[in-house]
Amino acid sequence: MISKILKLTTLRQKTIQYKISNTIQLTDINQWQTEVIDSKLPIVLDCYADWCDSCKKLTPILEKQALNSKGKWKLIKINIDKFPQIAQGLQIKSIPAVFLVQDQQSIDGFVGFPDYQILQQFLKNIEIISCTNPIDDEVREKMALALTFLENDIYILISQQFIHVLFYQKMKQKTI
Repeated sequence: MISKILKLTTLRQKTIQYKISNTIQLTDINQWQTEVIDSKLPIVLDCYADWCDSCKKLTPILEKQALNSKGKWKLIKINIDKFPQIAQGLQIKSIPAVFLVQDQQSIDGFVGFPDYQILQQFLKNIEIISCTNPIDDEVREKMALALTFLENDIYILISQQFIHVLFYQKMKQKTI
């Protein structure tokens, strides 16, 4: 368990380099809470997979916009193959799936590679987001559900560790 905590600390230190450009690659399940749920900045969630050609075309466009945003918003890149519980919580059925989120509320988004007009409108919405704050209960529920899945995975890991310790103690007693 201690080695897992040390690994998590190392992963958090590595994420510091991503914050410089306002683009953060989700590498640790705990980042969902710190980078998405607790964020004070508007967020663009870029949900992708390494095998997705449309994702490979879209991500550099979003990264460039994040770099040019001068800290007004941040881009969170989520590989759905590495974090299927987040994809399930957000009910992602097709990729790329992009969400504009502020205060755990969805403001805008799209699925698939957008045409020029849709992408331009999305980028415009990012710029004006600080002046708007619409309520979208469905996305709030999806984000809460994603957090629940994350918490459940953590509880499963902890339970497995306890079972391992109890089994080890029982085996040790039998050998005495």
